[in-house]
Amino acid sequence: MPANANDVQVARGISATDYLGSRFASILVLLSCAFLYIGVSNSVIATNKYLLSKDRFPFPLHLVMMHVVFTFFGVSILYMMKPSLFSSITDPSRRVSFDRDLIVKALLPIGLFFAVELVFSNAALKHANISFLQMMKEGNLIIVYILAIIAALERFSIGKTGIVIFTAAATLMTVEGELAFSLTGLTMQSVSQLGACLKMTLQGLLLSGVRKLDVFTYILVVMPFCFAFLTSMWFVLPLLDPSGLGAAPKPADLVLWAGPLAASCTLAFGLNLAMALMIQVASAIGFLFVSIFKDAIMIILSVLFLKEVVSPIQRIGFLMQLVGVFSWSLIKTFPREFEEGFFKGLVVLAHTGGRGFPDALPIIGTSERKENALGLHAGYTACPLIKEK
Repeated sequence: MPANANDVQVARGISATDYLGSRFASILVLLSCAFLYIGVSNSVIATNKYLLSKDRFPFPLHLVMMHVVFTFFGVSILYMMKPSLFSSITDPSRRVSFDRDLIVKALLPIGLFFAVELVFSNAALKHANISFLQMMKEGNLIIVYILAIIAALERFSIGKTGIVIFTAAATLMTVEGELAFSLTGLTMQSVSQLGACLKMTLQGLLLSGVRKLDVFTYILVVMPFCFAFLTSMWFVLPLLDPSGLGAAPKPADLVLWAGPLAASCTLAFGLNLAMALMIQVASAIGFLFVSIFKDAIMIILSVLFLKEVVSPIQRIGFLMQLVGVFSWSLIKTFPREFEEGFFKGLVVLAHTGGRGFPDALPIIGTSERKENALGLHAGYTACPLIKEK
């Protein structure tokens, strides 16, 4: 593998001007998609937090149902306008057979866990601060690692286990330091994260290799299953939850908040598109940097504009979480460099000038970009789209 940019340039047989031009174009596209993803993602959270207040539209289940329906019809229109985006359906060489095995073993359980993730993550917004919930999400890699070990998707490693324990301790610090602590919010967020991590584990176990789906097809086929389980929760939750998690809005509520609801649905659809764009243009390490930056920005904005208070112990805990997540992601991105230990891996990367980082931002339009693995999704955040290998 070429060790630096000059070697990459020579190996590809292109001039310095063409190489730098392609690189510059890649950076511009990546930055544009990154800002779009960060802006839309944080806007979705802020809008839902505003809507789900008890004196506005405190119906998380029905809000999510509207999101899913709107997204499904939006993606369906996109399919009619540009079918080539849905290569798992339209491209003969990449077409996936949606047989009973795929539906029962993959799409149905993923739809269930996706529904749980969406409902309980939005319900948590009713009871806890955004900053606290964002910090809790950093602990996803703990759950994913345990599930991956159980599902034999990950080998036990002392180094990785150490990072997971370090991140777990940091997550406990963010919980302990929460000044506006809500047990209900903590419980709902925990259920949401468990659903998200189970969903991601299934994606890695059942929807890779020959079953690989492109991100647009994934949205199109998963949304109906997700909606079916949301409809079932509509009938079940009122019986199991006397606090009103499954309570239904009145027609007057829908009319009164029609504007904000339409904005929320549009943003939810936009978030799926922005995520799809990020997957298309960014590599694993690029997506990692954007995700970390997004979470940090959301916490800063919640403190500045929503006047949420982050205690000193939470600040330290969050920084520790980011170190743990970043360390984990480096190991997943450059496994060979870290075979002999974490610190030796850092030395190897430093001595090689970060060999592999030229591929962190592949030239747009090359097969190299399309083949790049996004395995970090399952080890970092609750990504609503399928992991590609």
